[in-house]
Amino acid sequence: MKNFLIALQFLTRAPGKKYSKDEKRLGKSIAYFPIVGLILGGILVLVNWGFSILLAPLVADALTIIVLIILTGALHIDGFIDTIDGLSGGKSREEILKIMKDSRVGAFGIVGIVSLIMLKLVLLHEMPLEIKRGAILLFPVMGRWAMVVASSLSVYARKRGTGKAFVNYCGRKELVVASLITLMIAGGFLKILGLELFFFILALILLLMRFISKRINGMTGDTLGAINEIIEVGSLFILFLLFNLYRGIL
Repeated sequence: MKNFLIALQFLTRAPGKKYSKDEKRLGKSIAYFPIVGLILGGILVLVNWGFSILLAPLVADALTIIVLIILTGALHIDGFIDTIDGLSGGKSREEILKIMKDSRVGAFGIVGIVSLIMLKLVLLHEMPLEIKRGAILLFPVMGRWAMVVASSLSVYARKRGTGKAFVNYCGRKELVVASLITLMIAGGFLKILGLELFFFILALILLLMRFISKRINGMTGDTLGAINEIIEVGSLFILFLLFNLYRGIL
């Protein structure tokens, strides 16, 4: 229970005592990341439903995305921007890591985050109504599971940093627990479509990991956040494609 609360406090702006400073306990809490994603997804489903009663669908979808940003304190968005700036502006591993550490935001980072939010908005708005609630529920789960996979299969690219705890202490047990939780959530809410999403997303995570690791020889807290954001968008996109593919065949 304590590890779950640590994960909740780290990933969200939930009130209470600041997350543990014990690196091992913080790292082990990563097994509960998908459950935190499920809580966020559940809140977003309720938010989207409530706004949709009073407002136009496009406005409701935009406010849903804003609520997610508020709930998470833009934690992963910050990592996404830094990662885009670093990978686009640095030629060597050292240059990339230096740019990622810089608090200033570059042009590529701005374009990247605008594109990311636009994609989320468009995909949410165009998502078929038959699976829209399931998609809203699942995309935060898949993003947080992606960080577990990336942490368990990588080394840390820096000497120190908050993300080091997760990469160092996310082992096979945490990966298996988080993956089983994610698989049950995906299959439970979207059945075969959810199970297919799980394996498509796993392939996408591995591709992202390989690309990033080639550039900086590992992961950082920023790249884990970037993977979360990309997988959130990827989940919505894959669900949109799969459902429309099946509907077209039928």
